[in-house]
Amino acid sequence: MAARTPRSAVWNYFTKNETNKNKCKCNQCGLELSCQDGQTKTATDHLKGKHPDEYKIIQLRKEEVEANKKSKDAKQQRMDVFVGSGEEMYDSKSVRYTKLNKSMAKMLCTDMRPLVMVDDEGFQNLIHDLDPRYNMPKWDYYRGAL
Repeated sequence: MAARTPRSAVWNYFTKNETNKNKCKCNQCGLELSCQDGQTKTATDHLKGKHPDEYKIIQLRKEEVEANKKSKDAKQQRMDVFVGSGEEMYDSKSVRYTKLNKSMAKMLCTDMRPLVMVDDEGFQNLIHDLDPRYNMPKWDYYRGAL
């Protein structure tokens, strides 16, 4: 039986623990929470209390979906609701953003790549496809970081 795809938008802000399926980690602050059987209440409460802006995004999306369902004229879901427009970029102080920056710096050093490759259009497109919320810094950021 195939694994069920998470349906709640809350999972955009949390990563499930691979070794303990009853735990998840907040991508914003790194706090590990109990997420028994994929339940989202604890994660939602955490977002509501600690990351209200992200919680508002989820609530707005939920309201859009509900409004679309109730619309008598709509036979199909609007594309912006379906795709989930309005996803905000990672905060530059978030755990996830910092981790991605460190990972990028490590890759540049390990593979002895020129720093300017992070400004190449093709590379930026690849990174965006992998994580649309990650706004990768320009090459001079890594010059200062290394």
